[in-house]
Amino acid sequence: MNRAAKNVWVLADHMDGRLNPVSFELLSEARRIAEEGSGRVEAVVFGLDDADTVSRLAHNGADRVRIIETGPSAGYDPDAYTEALGGLIEAEGPGLVLFPANSTGADLAARLAAARSWPIFPKAANIRTPDGELEITRTLAAGKVHAQVTAATPDPCLVTIAPDVIGLGDVDPSREATVVREPLVRPDAPLIEVLGFTKGDPRTVDLTEAEKVVSAGRGMGAAENVKLVEDLAGALGGSVGGTRVAVDLGWLPKARQVGQTGKTVQPRLYVACGLSGATQHTMGMKQSETIVAINTDPSAPIFKISDLAVTADAVELLPVLTKKCRQASVEV
Repeated sequence: MNRAAKNVWVLADHMDGRLNPVSFELLSEARRIAEEGSGRVEAVVFGLDDADTVSRLAHNGADRVRIIETGPSAGYDPDAYTEALGGLIEAEGPGLVLFPANSTGADLAARLAAARSWPIFPKAANIRTPDGELEITRTLAAGKVHAQVTAATPDPCLVTIAPDVIGLGDVDPSREATVVREPLVRPDAPLIEVLGFTKGDPRTVDLTEAEKVVSAGRGMGAAENVKLVEDLAGALGGSVGGTRVAVDLGWLPKARQVGQTGKTVQPRLYVACGLSGATQHTMGMKQSETIVAINTDPSAPIFKISDLAVTADAVELLPVLTKKCRQASVEV
């Protein structure tokens, strides 16, 4: 049996103290692969050290959580992260390491592959272990071609997977994980000095990473009314989303679409503005922690999954909400 199927590591990515949902997708895939070889799943997380983080990683598939203690670090430090994770992988010998194909995961995986001469398979769509060997499917030519590749060396294989490709697996609240803490090993002569981070406009943050999402549906009435959604998102410090209809009408770009054929999101707050709650859309947002829905139809399906249902015209209500949110922000 290839050791890749026995010992699988996952980089648990996080932002602003909150685990990125793609981390749970990777843990689900790691769990499946490890169980085929009666192996172990290990989540590696930089800096985020609290009981809730450990519990969520365990419930989603981790047998062990390895916390790399970063101290009062400002965030992702390419040189230090590469040195620390590379040393641990060499020492512990996992056969497979999964990374999210986002800015942090893709960068770190590429640096590790270059520094250690390990094989890397970016943006995998599927991972199989026939006869104990690692077989990876990648999409090429804008999704028109699927290529199956296998690792030619016994070195640790680094694989990046984009959000919403694998999907979330079953959660086991009874699963517990052991915790191992490691110091952050910094290189003697770093090539990069991290001075700080400048956040982008939260309204345009990738929907899969947003903590708050305000979405527009057909009920917003016209393209110019989407500005009201953007204003509320700005006041909340959230990101802008929309339904497939809003995208098809040209009100929002495809990257802003939430749903079965768009992005799957799990924000702390989801505000649904003028959308009915078709299954195609709710499949992509029903796992949100708190759902607030605004619709003129009291029987709209979206109200069935909402924590707060407001029967009103979103076009009229949103300016009032935005004003109140801005006032509350100033008072704080």
